[in-house]
Amino acid sequence: MQAYDWDLRLRRTPNQGRRTLPRTEQPPSPRLGCPDGELRTRSSRPEPVRRVVDYAPVAFEEIEAAVSGPAPNGPAGPVSCAAVVAKKMGQSDRHAAMAAGFAGGIGLSGGACGALGAAIWIIEMTRGEAGESYDAVNARAGETIESFLIESDYEFECSAIVGRKFESAEDHACHLQTGGCSKLIDVLAGSLPARPR
Repeated sequence: MQAYDWDLRLRRTPNQGRRTLPRTEQPPSPRLGCPDGELRTRSSRPEPVRRVVDYAPVAFEEIEAAVSGPAPNGPAGPVSCAAVVAKKMGQSDRHAAMAAGFAGGIGLSGGACGALGAAIWIIEMTRGEAGESYDAVNARAGETIESFLIESDYEFECSAIVGRKFESAEDHACHLQTGGCSKLIDVLAGSLPARPR
């Protein structure tokens, strides 16, 4: 019988630094790729598979412990400027959570304003609900950007608008709780009429 590699895609030359999976004397059967057509016992699985099988219960226990433990102490109130914009534009908690990562200049990087990104995303997302054409949506997005630029003194970068980069989500939340960016948030939230929740 001809020798068979478990997965020819994983077979590489020695210069590529990847080990070849073990060979078997029988060609695989269609059932689960096992030569004898039976489910493999733990000891007969290839080493990478054994590692995954051994790791899965440990990972599950760690996740379960983290989820079932006490909730971490986080800042009270708004945590994300983008999430606040989403809520003020009448979006659900789910949409606010999706927008939250835009905060602080897209992921607290100090880059492009995440609140502006969230507002434009919501404008486009709600286009279908309102039955608007792309031209109307693009015009409203353009008006939103222009209003934003006037309020931000023609700055797009979060770090330039705020004057610094945020150190953490808590730092960003503190900035919002003390009224930071509130005028920009109101300008952006006004770009789409709020809908009832």
